[in-house]
Amino acid sequence: MWQKIVSIILRNRLANIIVIGILTLFLGFFASKVSMSYEMIQMLRDDDPTQKEYRKFKDIFGADGNTIFIGFSDTNLFQLAYFHKWARLIDDINELEGVAEVMALPNALNIVKNQEQESFNLVNVFSPMPTTQVALDSMLRQMYNLPFYDGRLFSTDNHAVLMMVYLDPQALNSKDRIALTYRLKEVVDAFGEKNNIQAHYSGLPYIRTITSETLKHELVFFLFLSMLVATLALYLFFRSWRVICLPMIIVAINIIWTLGFISLFNFEITALTGIIPPLLVIIGVENSIFLINKYHQEYRTHKNKVLALSRSISRIGRANLLTNITTAIGFSAFIVTGNKILVEFGIVAAVSIVTSYLFTLILLPIFFSYAAAPKMSHTRHLDNKLMWRILEKAEYLVSRKRPYIYAVFLLLVFVSIFGVFRLKNSASIMDDVSHKSVLFKDMQFFESNFKGVLPLEIMIDTKKEKGVIRYSFLKKLDELNEELGSYKDLSKSLSILEVIKFGKQAYYNGDPLFYALPSQHEIGFMMDYMPSFDHSFKGENASTLVDKNKEQGSLTANPIIAQKTGIEGMGSVLRAYVDSNLQIARVGVQMKDLSTEEILNIKNRLALRLDEIFDTARYEVSMTGNSIVFLEGTEYLTTNLLQSLILAAVLIALMMFFLFSSWQMVLLAIIPNLLPQLITAAVMGYVGIPIKVSTILIFSVALGISVDNTIHFLSRYRMELRMNK
Repeated sequence: MWQKIVSIILRNRLANIIVIGILTLFLGFFASKVSMSYEMIQMLRDDDPTQKEYRKFKDIFGADGNTIFIGFSDTNLFQLAYFHKWARLIDDINELEGVAEVMALPNALNIVKNQEQESFNLVNVFSPMPTTQVALDSMLRQMYNLPFYDGRLFSTDNHAVLMMVYLDPQALNSKDRIALTYRLKEVVDAFGEKNNIQAHYSGLPYIRTITSETLKHELVFFLFLSMLVATLALYLFFRSWRVICLPMIIVAINIIWTLGFISLFNFEITALTGIIPPLLVIIGVENSIFLINKYHQEYRTHKNKVLALSRSISRIGRANLLTNITTAIGFSAFIVTGNKILVEFGIVAAVSIVTSYLFTLILLPIFFSYAAAPKMSHTRHLDNKLMWRILEKAEYLVSRKRPYIYAVFLLLVFVSIFGVFRLKNSASIMDDVSHKSVLFKDMQFFESNFKGVLPLEIMIDTKKEKGVIRYSFLKKLDELNEELGSYKDLSKSLSILEVIKFGKQAYYNGDPLFYALPSQHEIGFMMDYMPSFDHSFKGENASTLVDKNKEQGSLTANPIIAQKTGIEGMGSVLRAYVDSNLQIARVGVQMKDLSTEEILNIKNRLALRLDEIFDTARYEVSMTGNSIVFLEGTEYLTTNLLQSLILAAVLIALMMFFLFSSWQMVLLAIIPNLLPQLITAAVMGYVGIPIKVSTILIFSVALGISVDNTIHFLSRYRMELRMNK
């Protein structure tokens, strides 16, 4: 069979080059259209309960991670001239295409009691815009007396202020978000530079944009870095630029095919598929080294170039086939997980590894057949004295010092097992971001001033229409609010309860001491001032909201259909925190960038209190949001990767048994390949590197590469046994 393959390759050289060239142009066209993934990576299956709950949450309330936070910590903003510029900045941001709304101090709304009309009106705290510093100071004191905004738009403890920029859903999950984010940053930075005020940025859309762009640049950087390292390795070994260029050309063609496959399969470049091109550089160069080395050995023996190429194809081609097939099988094990990003990674990696083998097998001999025969200087590496000394030393140790090798092996196993038990399965959203980066430091700013920006959501279904505004339910919300306030890593919660507290404060003429849940008795007095609430709200069974006097600027009753008017600022709070039937309530908090272990602790502790506060027979309560999805997704993905790694090891063992027909041979081969995995895990345990998506892939890559070397060694060992019987 291999003689026929040799004939097809060498007798149809031009046809092979033309076919591969045409296919490369075809896939190159698709490669030019490949794009980065700008959506939050879906780590859970579509039918996973957590994913279903999050999808339900988004259907009712919209995305929870659609806000870019901009923070300032500069008292100059409270000077009249700067405050006016700040207000103009908000107008400039609102004009950006893709921005839905901006909330900040200069456009903050207050609920005011209108004694004459017996109604509540929404008015801008800073309207009309103050013209003197005295007037501004007076309005700022009024603002600081509104607990609704404390910890949300300003932090009185640290003199920090916050701008929340809400993005349109269409811009949120597309590449347009990148241009919008940088345009927004450009506008705010221009304001900061002109007024010598530093701005801090965070929020999931901003984090996703910066990390996606950083990932894109880093993938390109590591691709060129891997090619540079491979080039240096080839030069140090062969000392021939021709030998260096040919494998690198093959690698470049294979990378074009890989990017073409990603686009052709309608995939996008993610953190996983993005590591395939650098991986192909290593695999492709490794395949080339084996074949070139054999070619040089054969040619130096009999000086016949055609015969040397033929034997190289047949002998090394067979060994490379085994190694690449086992590696492809190892990565294809990810396909069975059912996880979208793992399936895509498994498909692209397996196909690309096979094409890498084919390119090396076909193109490298063809290139060498057209090139001049190797010179003495080209084969000098076969007599490398340093290499021979190393091999002789290894042979001496293996044959004469085996007890010492076994002792060292057992010691490494013992130390490694102890280190493995120190491993932690923990990660955070900002885990792979450099602690020296501006992105990480800005996150610290928001954590120290506003308890973070990462969303955690609680969704409560009362199972009754208009059940959200029943007084008994509001009391339970107030109890939940107190519980959430006891967590040092969570911000102040936001729900319909806060708007009602705001209304009570307004009823008592803005006295901040009355920012609290009204009693049923107080609600009776407040009803005349709240045209949005039906008087039956005072009762327990007939609570309802009605949409009245919206055009007068009173608190809108049906915020779901409210348009962008002067009252939308407070209406958007209602619209985002109750459903249209007033049956489901949302309680939202922001959290710090916690590890999955810390998030799990909060989730478990909070779940117990939720069961105590809300009777499970009457209410359906769920925790969701990006933080919970990240927690469950990380756990799920890590488990899937571990299972895939075990499956890959089993498949490789079966493949080796099929090749060598001996379980003893398989056992002897697997043990040395598992030791590097064990040592790697131990080092991670001792150093404190947790198991997460970006680190667990190392094990799969290392297993694939180490098995390659094992198969080459065993193939050569079996051949030598047959030749020296």
